[in-house]
Parts: sequence; structure tokens; C-alpha cells
Amino acid sequence: MNTHTYYTAVGHFRRKTNALDQSYPVIIINQQEYCVDIQEMALWTALNWRLLDFPQVRAEYEKLEQDCVIPARRTLEDCLGRLCTRGLVASGRGETDFEALFQKDRPNEQEAQVMAMSRQALLSTAELIQCTEKGKARIKDSEDLMDCLYREDGSDCDGIVTDCRTSETRFPVLAAVANLYLKQQVTFQIL
Repeated sequence: MNTHTYYTAVGHFRRKTNALDQSYPVIIINQQEYCVDIQEMALWTALNWRLLDFPQVRAEYEKLEQDCVIPARRTLEDCLGRLCTRGLVASGRGETDFEALFQKDRPNEQEAQVMAMSRQALLSTAELIQCTEKGKARIKDSEDLMDCLYREDGSDCDGIVTDCRTSETRFPVLAAVANLYLKQQVTFQIL
């Protein structure tokens, strides 16, 4: 049976500067820095925020190669394999496109709870933390939400933010929000 494989970049890019004021690219994953050469950076860039099969990877890489005159130290296949081995590129494989694309990155329990609450109401991160702290996983309506958040006398949005700074649930909720954002499943809005 024919299998399908898709690739995507992992982590985020940052430009660093050494003591000689020379800049160089690094990819950061879980607060760990990975140095990459120009060929790896070009390939990683071609995959950033994209899910591509190998012919698409080759086409995107060739566009960058023409624009940047990338010195090829290794074949595209070897470079892609090296990035996968180092964990800078993830791949999904399956008998169908659907299996290849959706076999990985299922949300964990906390991410699923944040997604469920976010679908029910427009909530700030502080409000998500407060709802989690109070064990509120389901919001019936706006009155139910207000009762959960502002039940105590004198409660206001500033108080919620202050309370969240010491909440035991802040770290798992913040991690869930950050992971969902990096997976492009939630967006931030300024209200």
C-alpha cells in the first residue's frame, strides 16, 4: 500500500549574536537552542507553519535556494533527515493523507479543557485559570460565567489577574494556552 508522509517545522526561530557581533540562526524548542547551518535554516523556513509532502518540500526549498544561493553541503533528503533526527522537523505518515496529517498532536486533557471553554465564551487567560481553579469546565451562559468569576464581593478583573499569579493551576493552563497557540488552534485578541 502507498504511504503518504507530511513534514512541518518544530520550534521557533531566533537570531543570536556572538561576541564578534556576528549573527547566526537558532531554533528554540522547549527553551533549548539548536544551531543550524544556512541549508538547514532554509529548509526549516520552507516548512515553518506548513504541512507539506516531499514534492512540495522540494518545490518550496528550490524557491528559497534560488533566492538565497544556498550552499548545498548535503542532499535535500539528507538535510531533511538530519532535521527530523534532531527533532527540528516532525513528520506524519499514513496510508491516507488524513492518517498522515492527523495521527500526531492530539490535545492533552488540559488543552482539550481550554479549547472547550474557549468555544463557550471569549475568555482571557486569567479567566481560564480562574475557571480551572474553581473546577468549572462547562459554562452554561454568561450569567454562569459571571457567577464563577465574580461570585465574591469586590471581585473585579484586576483581582482575577492578581489571584491567578498565585494559583496552583496557572502553570498547566498557561502551558496549554501556549501549546494551542503554537499549534495555531487558538489566537490572541486585544479587547
